[in-house]
Amino acid sequence: MISIRRISLGGGFRYLMESVAVGDGAPERTNNLARYYAASGTPPGSFLGAGLADVDGGRGIEEGTAVTEEHLFNMLAACADPVSGEPVGRSPAASPTAAPVAGFDLTFSPPKSVSVAWALADEGTKAVIYECHRRAVDYVLAYAERTVLHSRSGTAGVVDEDINGVVAAQGEFIVVDVVT
Repeated sequence: MISIRRISLGGGFRYLMESVAVGDGAPERTNNLARYYAASGTPPGSFLGAGLADVDGGRGIEEGTAVTEEHLFNMLAACADPVSGEPVGRSPAASPTAAPVAGFDLTFSPPKSVSVAWALADEGTKAVIYECHRRAVDYVLAYAERTVLHSRSGTAGVVDEDINGVVAAQGEFIVVDVVT
């Protein structure tokens, strides 16, 4: 299941600073969710998405690169390249009723039956379930990049623009935050 929440320009991304970018917990990713839920602090998040090839002035960054607070601030508060800080397009204008959208928070949640199977499984089976979930997230994101996600330009955003891909920041296990 995927739940989607808009991230408002300005303060709407603050929880991500505490959950994806802080990295004050475990230094590496793990398929041990018991450790994930029991450990204190927040493991560092990482980048994913086909748009990574275009960041940092076209030099690109590798998928899996750690996400810092500065990266998220650049992306979601400044509407800028997460690495270089260079503006990307023009800042969205606020409407009379709502703050501009800086990005979208996609949360990928496996069905409860999968969570229960994981909880009752041995370590090897847990690793397989974790890898299947990771592959499902990658597949859905790649599909969305090809067929669903686009950018808008022109007065009032009336022109749909194709994209090369998205720059996404993922937290431990199931959170993916997308900026087109």
